[in-house]
Parts: sequence; C-alpha cells; structure tokens
Amino acid sequence: PVHFTAPQWFVWSDSMLAEMQVNFKILGTSVYRNENVFLWPRERENFLSDDFIRKDPNATEFDFLVFDDSVAKIYIKPGTWTLDRSLIIPPGYEVVARAGTTLDLRNDALLMSYSPFDFRGDEDSPILVHSSDTTGQGVIVLNAGDQSVLKYVIFDNLSNPAQNGWSVTSAVSFYESPAYFSYCQFV
Repeated sequence: PVHFTAPQWFVWSDSMLAEMQVNFKILGTSVYRNENVFLWPRERENFLSDDFIRKDPNATEFDFLVFDDSVAKIYIKPGTWTLDRSLIIPPGYEVVARAGTTLDLRNDALLMSYSPFDFRGDEDSPILVHSSDTTGQGVIVLNAGDQSVLKYVIFDNLSNPAQNGWSVTSAVSFYESPAYFSYCQFV
C-alpha cells in the first residue's frame, strides 16, 4: 500500500480527479514518470456483509427442497417453484431434479450451487429453468467436484449472474465443475 499525506491547507474537490497524476520513479532507474490516477470506487461500508459470493448457503429455507443426508442428496420436488430470492446450495450433496420440474427465477434471483446437479427431464416433460419477469440471473455451479448431468433441460430468458460488483459472463456457468449436457436448450 502507498499512503499520501495532503497538506493541511489542501481542500479536496471532485473536479480535481480528472487532472490528478502520480509522479514516480521505479527503483534502480533515473527516469521520472507520471500517470493519471485511475479511480477505483471507495469500498462500501457493508461490502463484506453484502458480498454475494460470501453469503452462507440457504437451501434449508426453501420448502420445495428435500434433504436426504443418508445419501447426500437434495431433491427438488416436481412442480412449479418460484424463487423470488437467490438460492445457494451447500457443498457435499447432489441436487436431483426430474421431469415435471420448473424453476422460475424472479426478482433478480439466481441459483448458485457448490454441489453437482443431476437434472434429468425427458423429451415430453423437460425440466425448465426460466425467468417469467426477465430478471432471473441464471445458474452458476462452483467447485462442485463431481460431474453434473443435465438431460432435457431448458434454460430460458435468464441473464448472467451479477450481484454487488460480482458477476460472471453467462447465464449458465459451471466453474471448476465438470458437466455433461444432453438435449438441453439455452434460449
């Protein structure tokens, strides 16, 4: 870290920012350089507590999820379920969904999982993950370990997850999480 002390007479003005420069010399050289100050936003007061990626899993708060700890699985009950807040699934499970399951992500909700998916719809009844209000922020699987299997799954009308300065570039992302897709649609 580099700290600068301003003289007591110095009065800060936001209009100065466009012209502010740092003059410096790299150790071991004799050439002085100057660069415009690249402004980073100040850290928000509640940055850590509001940081989405640091949030604790909350899967136990959703009634349509059934935990079976004896086989380390979380089952999504068949039916149509609305997520009006983000769902964060803990590591150490496998998330299972079958034909007849619809997840509607609304109100900027996203589905984030630290466990692999076993989503298997069928040709006549695919699993649907969509956003009826166009605000759903998609699906991200992080460091799940085991391979996810997705067959006959439709991802529709989702945007890339973006929360409080944290974001990924696609609506469906598997990061350091192997996945097998078969007969899936990304609409």
